[in-house]
Amino acid sequence: MATSGPWRAAAVQEFAQAARALSSFAEIQQFMEETSQRLGFDYFAITHYVSDPLAANVVNIGTFPEEWMMTAQRRGYWKDSPLAAACRGSVAPFLWSELPRKMQLTARHCEILNAAQECGIGEAFTIPANVQDGTCGDVTFAMKGAQSAACEPSGDAIPRMPGL
Repeated sequence: MATSGPWRAAAVQEFAQAARALSSFAEIQQFMEETSQRLGFDYFAITHYVSDPLAANVVNIGTFPEEWMMTAQRRGYWKDSPLAAACRGSVAPFLWSELPRKMQLTARHCEILNAAQECGIGEAFTIPANVQDGTCGDVTFAMKGAQSAACEPSGDAIPRMPGL
């Protein structure tokens, strides 16, 4: 299957034109839900990582499981997110399964990733979305997933995520 050509350019232009026309969070939510489904994903999230996740200027929309959203909020995962750590100062997209090669995972990072799996989130693809004021953020697309190998600290005290 061709990965470039006029039809690809037209699709990108159509996507960009539709995205520019969005004027509310509700429209963004619907557009991203449709886009993630067309791409074959079950969930999406657009997230800013800030000290106060309930601040008025923070973007945090998506379709991740409610159980995950409540767990992350209750346990304060936004403060220690391995996604935020991997996105800071980077523009390179990554799979969650690549995190052990991208960075040193802490025990807290593993706790967060394991909790995401327990809430039904499988493999995911994250695109860093850092803004000029220094706010770190990302756009993530994820699949529903069965529990795979858990992220666990290795014998050398560097946590690893075997098989994720």
